[in-house]
Amino acid sequence: MKAACAGAVIVALAACGRAGSAPDPPTAGLDDQDARAIAPASTPQVKILRPDIRSLPAPTIALPVRESIRVIDAGAAPRAPLRYRWDASANREVVVEARLTSRRLADGAWSAPMPIAPIREGFGLITQPLAGGGARLSFRGAVAEVVAGKDAAAAARATEYLATYRALLEHRRGDAPLDDRGQLGAPAFADAPPASSNDRAVDEVTQRWLEAAVPLPEPAIGKGARWRVVTALRAGAAVVKQTADYALVEARPDRWIIDVDVRRIGEDQLVDAPGMPTGTVAELIALFRENRGRVELSPSLPWPIAGTLTTELRVHAKLGVPDVGVREDLSEDTGTLTFSTR
Repeated sequence: MKAACAGAVIVALAACGRAGSAPDPPTAGLDDQDARAIAPASTPQVKILRPDIRSLPAPTIALPVRESIRVIDAGAAPRAPLRYRWDASANREVVVEARLTSRRLADGAWSAPMPIAPIREGFGLITQPLAGGGARLSFRGAVAEVVAGKDAAAAARATEYLATYRALLEHRRGDAPLDDRGQLGAPAFADAPPASSNDRAVDEVTQRWLEAAVPLPEPAIGKGARWRVVTALRAGAAVVKQTADYALVEARPDRWIIDVDVRRIGEDQLVDAPGMPTGTVAELIALFRENRGRVELSPSLPWPIAGTLTTELRVHAKLGVPDVGVREDLSEDTGTLTFSTR
């Protein structure tokens, strides 16, 4: 996703001259300086300020920020706190396969759905238990794959979708702290990308974890429990609000079945446009993403080990390029995400 944000601030200050047809104040007996002091301005004085929002200091709030996690329904009795139990001997590669179609709005009409060849990405994950119930998560970006067929255009579109993952995460190694509820701390790379892209790589790991992994609530819950987690985060070039709803379908000793509905909303904002000419202004008008379905979790890993979600992504963006003009783009991607381990 290479889109995001818009906003401009215009402040106008105006001073008015005389109004109506009232007579001019008398000037007899006044010297020239006094007369000028009481004389009305011949034209209104208007001052317009146009601060460049892109030059203002960056927000000091570090993202992501978990705004809330609350239980909506504690579920049926018996209830107990649900916690992850880490297994140091488990060395798993988790895989997400996306099967998508895409369409674009151009000249007021939607294009026909364009197939995208299936793509796979994922992570090798090891969880090392720590004192206090937490763990150190070691991760490695797996090799991204395009399941190429006879459609060269579909394969080319798939390669474009994997570009960010390949540039920032493929083959990269790092670690991050986890608590016993599956909440991720700040990731750090063992083989850090160049300084110019390290923050983007950290954001990419974080946003993928927050979209797929299931955090657990603090109170005791039972079958049928529902809880909601709200998080502000950076996804690609945009700052978004994620609202994730979870429902406990079944908690077996070796497997948890959970229904998930993860929605992301991106509102009007300005964003960077990496790789574009100097002076390019990128504006996100709106973004909506939803992943919904049922997944299976191991009690020793917050990331799904099985399950399929329906996915939908809609983006409305505007791009202004010097000497080229403004281009407005609406896109919609729909399909499925399937989780597995190997």
